[in-house]
Amino acid sequence: DSAMKNTFTQTRKFLETNYNLTDQEATTFITQGVDFGITQLVDGNWGMHALVPKDVFENPLVAPTPVVPADLGDADLTLSNATVHWGYFSKDLDPVLTVASGAEVVVEMATHHACDDWDKMIKDDAGMESIYGWDAIRANEPFRGATGGGDGVHVLTGPIFVEGAESGDILKVEI
Repeated sequence: DSAMKNTFTQTRKFLETNYNLTDQEATTFITQGVDFGITQLVDGNWGMHALVPKDVFENPLVAPTPVVPADLGDADLTLSNATVHWGYFSKDLDPVLTVASGAEVVVEMATHHACDDWDKMIKDDAGMESIYGWDAIRANEPFRGATGGGDGVHVLTGPIFVEGAESGDILKVEI
């Protein structure tokens, strides 16, 4: 929407002006390290903000120690309340799986529409039951959405960490 486009554009200009980044560098930095959020919603008008981790620019970069990928092989990432999160992406989430570059990963996923028909889509499936068990007595997935209060409906499996991948790398994913 227009508020997000404007916030992205202003953030890019801020990075270019204050940190002497090129357009491409600023855009890459935004996609990797900037969190966007809703500031306010008044009369149907969205207010947006960007959180720029300025300490990245204040501390000198140290060359990373080369990582020798472990022989982790292929993997299956099964569905459970321990391998999913609800309704948001964040670079702050700990990975639920680590794989070597080139590994084949089979990821089990769920739809947030599963609760539309408990008997057909959830009942007797241990992974699905662990995700959707959330009521006054129990919260198998206690933190739903970016605020933890139940906002955000999409069930996201992961994240997955790829050994040797660095910030700014492009990863090839075949689906």
